[in-house]
Amino acid sequence: MAEAQKTLSAQDLAWLTNRLQMPLIARDYMETGRIPEDDARFAMHELMSNLDPAKALLCAAMTLQEIALSHEGLTYLNEVCARLIHQYGPEDAVYSMESLHADLADITELMEMCRMTFEIVHPETLAFLSILIPQIEAQAMIVEEVLHRRSLLALQSENIQKRLEIATVF
Repeated sequence: MAEAQKTLSAQDLAWLTNRLQMPLIARDYMETGRIPEDDARFAMHELMSNLDPAKALLCAAMTLQEIALSHEGLTYLNEVCARLIHQYGPEDAVYSMESLHADLADITELMEMCRMTFEIVHPETLAFLSILIPQIEAQAMIVEEVLHRRSLLALQSENIQKRLEIATVF
């Protein structure tokens, strides 16, 4: 899990919301009850795909929080999102790639569960889940690849060290 170096102020949250844009877009669509058109969905995919994995997770959490706040009964979703926002929101947030990968997987699972509920109760939110889920899955794959390459490099480093030790013996 990430460890925030400071608590986010209301001003920090407003700045992040504005910077990431997706939470503002979600708020607008939730307030009006409209469903995003194809060009808006494409633009939101573009916004998300240009973020690094931690910022994409933060963006998803803030967007989901806007959805949770716009509908009654989504307290758990709101709480999970609030935790992620306070972990990954600060500019000086410290986290490991392993915890980032776990959080990406956890929020994907939560969104998948929400999708089933939203299909019945809040169909207007499905457009956002259809953007967030594949984007977060793609970010998780990126982090997984980084972790895999790190482990390969560690193995290669160990092998090189062993070869050097053997070479110095002879």
